[in-house]
Amino acid sequence: MSELATFFGSISGGAQPHYLPVVAAGGLLGGLLQPVVAKLDERAKDPPVAAFWQTPLLGMAAAGISVYVLADSQLDEPIRLLFFALLCGLAFPSVLLSAIDKVGQRTRDVQLRAAEIAGDAGSDGIEQTVRAAQKLRSLLVQNPPGSISPSGQQVIESVAQQAVTSIAQTPAASEALQRQVVDELKELGTVAKSAGWDKTAQATASALERLSETIDDRVIKASAERGAARLTEPEA
Repeated sequence: MSELATFFGSISGGAQPHYLPVVAAGGLLGGLLQPVVAKLDERAKDPPVAAFWQTPLLGMAAAGISVYVLADSQLDEPIRLLFFALLCGLAFPSVLLSAIDKVGQRTRDVQLRAAEIAGDAGSDGIEQTVRAAQKLRSLLVQNPPGSISPSGQQVIESVAQQAVTSIAQTPAASEALQRQVVDELKELGTVAKSAGWDKTAQATASALERLSETIDDRVIKASAERGAARLTEPEA
């Protein structure tokens, strides 16, 4: 239960996890009443019988998405929260369609930004490489996999891995530049792993392992090896 509370606490901008029963109750009630409200529109057709057991579930889903994902305001008053969830349940068709569209738009935006970063990472200059690594870290931490559509996750992981490869291949004519490239990869891999982008973290570990084989300086070589090892360690 503590893990569940932590999850909801991390994505919620308003209501606290212990209000989840209130949100669920309001959404369920709104979903139950939605077919009745829909019939108030004389142009609407009578809902099918199946709708009367599906709508409570859809109502709860709409309420949970609205409160814990989409809501920008503080919703920490139980009564106010109950009626907000009820409203979301009553309007679940538009709420769910809006949420799906929002995820789709976010996915497209992140894919475009990831492609631009991968292009920047392909530069031979260390300054451009560092900026690309910083932008990629920011992109991954601000857009965890759960906020992206499943198909979009695969594209973003693939593009991010291309960027990692390009960063690792940045020409480093001095030990100082080698150390900088290794440090950037280590930090990028740590961010990717903590944000849930596991394939990117694994690709970064592999890049560090390959890079360590080309480094003569023992200190930098050991740093790259330790970074790769940490990224491949299972979560505690």
